[in-house]
Amino acid sequence: MFLQPIFFVSKHPIEWDECLEVVATYLDGYGIHMHHLTMTTACIELETLIYPSETPDWQAIASMLEQDFMTAMTILIGRPSYELSTWNQQRTVLTLLGSSYQGVISFEQFIVEYVGILTKEQVMDILNPVVEQLTHEEVQTIQAICQANLNLSKAAKRLYIHRNTLNYRLEKLLQITGIDVRTFYGAMALYIVTTLKR
Repeated sequence: MFLQPIFFVSKHPIEWDECLEVVATYLDGYGIHMHHLTMTTACIELETLIYPSETPDWQAIASMLEQDFMTAMTILIGRPSYELSTWNQQRTVLTLLGSSYQGVISFEQFIVEYVGILTKEQVMDILNPVVEQLTHEEVQTIQAICQANLNLSKAAKRLYIHRNTLNYRLEKLLQITGIDVRTFYGAMALYIVTTLKR
């Protein structure tokens, strides 16, 4: 089972019970846990049996909420976690994001785009739960993929392993971190944190 937090930030206070009921109508097939944070922020956790590879159209949901509730809306897509609720840890990203962003942003995209603004300590605070779980072999795998420009065949050669072995490692990394290293933002976020860890 995977749990993925989705954070909502509105420019003005809104009635979150009503808002999140509307959002729930777009999320068939997910278990939903709701968390109220403040008058302008809320969180839902999506529960799925497998890693959520296909995601809802959050851009369309954000537009619909802005029209229905007449306020600017930001949606932060948190990183999925395997059998562990991490919404309370990930909510620190909300305070760092502040009101400077409007629209939909993923956890990985936030790390990559805001790394120049955040201190090393802030980045490590956000990603420490991820970093602590990584073995030396997993760090080498992440760095090899980035050095091969996300080309999995080249990365497998760099690591002196078969491509199927690399795919197995990547699936394991996804289960552990909730971040897909095969995507640009996922690879960059993990590369940044493994580089800072040294």
